[in-house]
Amino acid sequence: QWVGVENAIYDNFDRAKHLVPVRADTAYTDGAIGVDYGDVHPHAATAVCRTTGGRLIVREAWAGRSYDDLVSVVGRFRTQYGITRVRVDPMLKGWERPAESPIRGRVNRADASPGSRKNRIEYVYRLFGDNALTVDINGAGNFELADEIEMYHWVHRQTDQVDDLVVARVNEDRVASMEYAVEELEAGLRLELPYRGSLGNPSRSEPQEQFRRVR
Repeated sequence: QWVGVENAIYDNFDRAKHLVPVRADTAYTDGAIGVDYGDVHPHAATAVCRTTGGRLIVREAWAGRSYDDLVSVVGRFRTQYGITRVRVDPMLKGWERPAESPIRGRVNRADASPGSRKNRIEYVYRLFGDNALTVDINGAGNFELADEIEMYHWVHRQTDQVDDLVVARVNEDRVASMEYAVEELEAGLRLELPYRGSLGNPSRSEPQEQFRRVR
């Protein structure tokens, strides 16, 4: 039964299907850490790995207020999950430059151009729809991530120049970091975005029913 909110972004997320145990002997080929930088909001980091069968697994999600803790958690994720790739919030400047980065390894800043967040949402939406993205029920912080996913929603923004649906900036830090990690892993593989009219680029000119579950 759907327990999310009106205008839910990931209305295809189902705890019974997507928040499940992952076998301890699962083998992985690669992974990425997504980092959402907090100024007013908390920092967040999420570790996502790809199995040998191609499924993406959210291993762990973290959120907190301390920048030092953020750096420490990203370092631990890299060691614990064998991840070398990191994609960070566009606001987090400097990590992509080795001389200034507090961590070592490959770091990419996420795209900040118009529509980029909606493209990240489209990657994740497709993966949930294809049942190709699993949130490990035993991963630390993943219940909190599932709560955020269910409450993640669009809000109407209207100005003289804009009439659109945008992401509500409320308790979505872990979700944003998950989207960065998924984009790091998927951006080179799924080049035909956007699609289906499109969830990844909503506007008020499109039927509202495309973006929310009818109750």
